[in-house]
Amino acid sequence: TGTLNGIWIRGTSHRVTIKDIFIKEIPSDIERGYHAGDGIYFGKSKEGKFPHDVLVTGCYFENNIRNQISITGGQHIRIVGCSFANGRNSGVDLEPNTLNGDIEDITIVGNSFNNTKNGVDITKAAHAVTISGNTMRCLLTFAADTAGVRMGPTAHDVVVTGNSIYGAEHGVKMNGKNAVTTGNRIYTSARGLWVEGYGHVVTGNLVEGATEVGLYVDGEGVNVSNNTLYNCISEEHANPKYRSVVFVRNHPNGVLSGNMVREDRPNPPAVRAITLPTGRDFESTWKVSNNHAANVKE
Repeated sequence: TGTLNGIWIRGTSHRVTIKDIFIKEIPSDIERGYHAGDGIYFGKSKEGKFPHDVLVTGCYFENNIRNQISITGGQHIRIVGCSFANGRNSGVDLEPNTLNGDIEDITIVGNSFNNTKNGVDITKAAHAVTISGNTMRCLLTFAADTAGVRMGPTAHDVVVTGNSIYGAEHGVKMNGKNAVTTGNRIYTSARGLWVEGYGHVVTGNLVEGATEVGLYVDGEGVNVSNNTLYNCISEEHANPKYRSVVFVRNHPNGVLSGNMVREDRPNPPAVRAITLPTGRDFESTWKVSNNHAANVKE
């Protein structure tokens, strides 16, 4: 019933295991200027040192006022087999206090996120992050600024693989650079895969029932291949800016190959399967091959 955080790990703390702990309803105290309210908080000491080699496993987090876990700095942190329920913000928020790489080598694997605004949010210069084998059910399917996994414009070297994601404005929203998004199953989001930034690989994902756009590409040097987009876009939520299951913006040096757009609803919307730009950068530098559409009107 504290007014800051359930558990606070800071400074040079290392070789720590937090196991089978129930953390819920951690409040904040706005009147005294305390805006925390995290289930577990990782932070630096006054000397600028960060914790490392920490395992959080089998813990249950519910209805904490800010994030269920906030990491503002740390290395070699594993979050394994935990449950996150009814989070007002993010299940796990990787939010380094600076752009200097205060967060590195974070593994988030085999967790369950239920009714959280975001599953995992990765900001600033967080890097070397692996998000694997999680199940994420986000708070509201069409709520603005929500995502199963969201990567900010200065994060880099992130792997998102083998997750099942339901709901949210974005299933997976990638920015920054050099992320790999592979083998995920994304259901009933407004925007299934949203790709911005540089050097990303997006391959082997299934997007089913995305209501606004299945796959949006607005990045340079990206490889988008062998993804399946199934029964995407509804007339009720179709965005007139896109009206295409796959929509690609004009940036240089990309690959769009082996993707499949499938439709088997009795009355599919009148949308395109794939929309490509006509700019010179795209036409001269992209490799587009072996993409397929089945039962799509255009």
